Amino acid sequence: MNDKEKKLLYDLTDALDIIFCHELQDELYDKEETKNYPYGIWFRGHECYNYKLLPKIYRFDIEDNKPKSEYYDESNIFSHFRLRHPEYHFSHRDTIDWLCLMQHYGLPTRLLDWTESILIALFFAVKDNHHTNDKDGTLIVLNANRLNRMLDLEISSANILNPQDIPILLRAEIASNYRLTDAIDKVEEYAKIANEQLSKLLGNLKKGKIDDLSDSFVRYPLAIFPNRLNARMIVQSGVFTIHGGKICENFQVNPKNCFFKRGANENDCLKEKCVTHPISLEKLNDEQDNKHKIIAHYKIPSERKETIRKQLRAIGIHDGTIFPELEYQANFVKEEWHYKKDIDDDVWTKYSSFRPKDCPIR
Repeated sequence: MNDKEKKLLYDLTDALDIIFCHELQDELYDKEETKNYPYGIWFRGHECYNYKLLPKIYRFDIEDNKPKSEYYDESNIFSHFRLRHPEYHFSHRDTIDWLCLMQHYGLPTRLLDWTESILIALFFAVKDNHHTNDKDGTLIVLNANRLNRMLDLEISSANILNPQDIPILLRAEIASNYRLTDAIDKVEEYAKIANEQLSKLLGNLKKGKIDDLSDSFVRYPLAIFPNRLNARMIVQSGVFTIHGGKICENFQVNPKNCFFKRGANENDCLKEKCVTHPISLEKLNDEQDNKHKIIAHYKIPSERKETIRKQLRAIGIHDGTIFPELEYQANFVKEEWHYKKDIDDDVWTKYSSFRPKDCPIR
């Protein structure tokens, strides 16, 4: 049994222990970092324990570094979504804001959802789903500060990046463009003003000069605190990692301007000065020693999911508080006032009701 499998989460008491005990601080924080604890500690919950930390745009393609038989055309998805929704052009002026909007409505993007609230993450880890109720869930903890520092660039005065920081702008433009040079053109002027090191790095990339630093600069995932432009992002304390790299169909362009030819060998792509597939969070984490990990996993046994759901509901974490949109609110009200008859007691009770003994705290 490896270290990942030893960490079990049975109820809300365990969740609070994760925050307040020294285990997480010791594992994911250096001593000099603890003065800001838990700032920069983000959470993600998933119904299946073996879930890989990949944004939806890459889930077809990145598995054992082998291209799959399907893929999403990221740039066309982006441009056609914008064309179909001109009503958002005023409120969503930047490419990264459009990516957040696309993520909100379930389109595949290079964003991966996280939250600053462990309770919100738990809600998604134990969400009632007949396809996954019998599977162990997972709570994933990310040190977003440490992730961004791994790029080893003077990017921002803060460890958590904002939508106007150059590496974020570049990743957003990579999403909307097929050619690396076109993406660089969109952010190069900002870089000249913001940071001489970044400006030089972008210039080298544009010329096809890809070394280890520039390769990491384009392919690493980064943590971003987004503009929270919709109610759901506010309610869920939403934050993102935005992932680098690019996977496109095998189209013929000058190799130094393209991203990744499907089916090509990674080493060949580097020789041809292509930007290849993204570097995943798991890969970065695996490369760190035990004192510098960026991710911690906690397993939620399947038989504990219902108990945790009921505990969360008892403290006000449920569909009615997590999803502010009208259709979710309507469905919650419907279920909240849905009654059923108990055959044994011949008493009508709320369909959604529960008793304290149904969700004990250990």
